[in-house]
Amino acid sequence: MSAPSPWALAGVRIGLCLVAGLWLAAMVRYREPVRFDLLLAPLVPAALWGWIQLALGETVYRWATGQAALDWFFRLVAFVLALQLFRPAVLRRLWLGGLLWFGFTISVLATVQRFTAPGKIFWVFDSGIANAMSPFVYYNQYAAFLETVVPLALVRALTERGRAWLYGTMAAVMIASVVASQSRAGAFLVAVETLVLFGLSARRAVVPKRTLAGSAAAVTLLALAFAAVVGWTPL
Repeated sequence: MSAPSPWALAGVRIGLCLVAGLWLAAMVRYREPVRFDLLLAPLVPAALWGWIQLALGETVYRWATGQAALDWFFRLVAFVLALQLFRPAVLRRLWLGGLLWFGFTISVLATVQRFTAPGKIFWVFDSGIANAMSPFVYYNQYAAFLETVVPLALVRALTERGRAWLYGTMAAVMIASVVASQSRAGAFLVAVETLVLFGLSARRAVVPKRTLAGSAAAVTLLALAFAAVVGWTPL
């Protein structure tokens, strides 16, 4: 994060607590069942691990372990809330659509800022890191964020034929933005997940094979073209 003060992270945690409290109250009031998912299996132990270390005294730096334990706990809270609140397909689709446009906007801003004001956050705050990608100081975290957003654009490019070019272009821009960030692991992972998504679409016959092949070719060519514009050499 680009904010050095603790208020930014504290604000997120307080917001999650408030939303969790409202959800708990609504669950009791309307007797809503709690939804579980297999993805909780790795997340719950990760959220508990730091607290177990603290309880057993098995840490070389107690304060850092405590901060990490809080981070993982609130990540679990956010996941559980999303699992409960976005069960209705309409709400889930609206949220994912908002996330897609938010991620795309950030990718455009970050790429332009990367070449017009290196090291700056939104052209204002000096991060001291040459390849900072607004608002992410660490380029690998920026790439990890876009790895969660690119599949949303690819799925819509395949399933919404009327706007296939729009969503395909958005995916290509975000892929090229990862290249611009110089995150080698990020570029590799976003390429792999794109191939996996097209492979799963072919296996499940989401769209006709001819349409799938055309979409895959278009996204690949656009991504290569945009990546050539931002430059492969630093990566």
